[in-house]
Amino acid sequence: MTAIKPTDSSLRDQIDSDGYNSTLNEINIKYTEMDKYIGNLQTDILSIKDFETTVLNDKARGYDVGTSLETLGFQKDSLQIDLDFFIHMKDVYIKKKQTW
Repeated sequence: MTAIKPTDSSLRDQIDSDGYNSTLNEINIKYTEMDKYIGNLQTDILSIKDFETTVLNDKARGYDVGTSLETLGFQKDSLQIDLDFFIHMKDVYIKKKQTW
């Protein structure tokens, strides 16, 4: 079976294939780093939720927890904002990658 070749490939011939592939590889490396960061954020948020439960249990037993719950809530909310941002950027990257 013979390959089908376009009759006019002048635009395709202008693409620097090595440069294009190099750029894609760099983006993939950054994507992998972003994915690790997303995983770390998710783990941190779950850890804070677990610790909040512990503090609530301590409070229910009569211990003075001070402003611990407010501090943990602030940290959790801040990390959630970061997580939402990076998940959104991951989706943007995937959509752009699909159009390449």
